Order: sequence, then structure tokens, then C-alpha cells
Amino acid sequence: MSNQAAKAYSLLFLLFAIVLAGVVGFFFVINSNDHKECATTTTTRTDAAGSTTTTTLHVCKERFNI
Repeated sequence: MSNQAAKAYSLLFLLFAIVLAGVVGFFFVINSNDHKECATTTTTRTDAAGSTTTTTLHVCKERFNI
């Protein structure tokens, strides 16, 4: 195998490893982000004109939310 072919295979392997790590990392984050410490609060307000406004707020106690 020539030196040029070895470089091509190395580059292909490195690209494959980076893509594989990205896909595994993505599914790990999706699977482990369970939102146990999160809650959804809904507030309904009526103003002087009679319009009703409903506000939904997602509140998390986690410091980092991915």
C-alpha cells in the first residue's frame, strides 16, 4: 500500500470516528435528559378589556439543561 493510500484511509477512519462519536453523543444526551426536576406552570390572566391570556412557563431546577 502506498503512502498516499494510507493517508486516505487514515483520513476516512478519522472522519468516521468523529461522525460516530457525534451520533453516540447525540443519542446519549437525548436519552439521559429526563427533566425530572422540571415543571410546567400555566398562568391565566384576564385584563381590563376582557381578553384572556394564558402563559405556559417551563421551569427547571437544573443548572444546565441540554
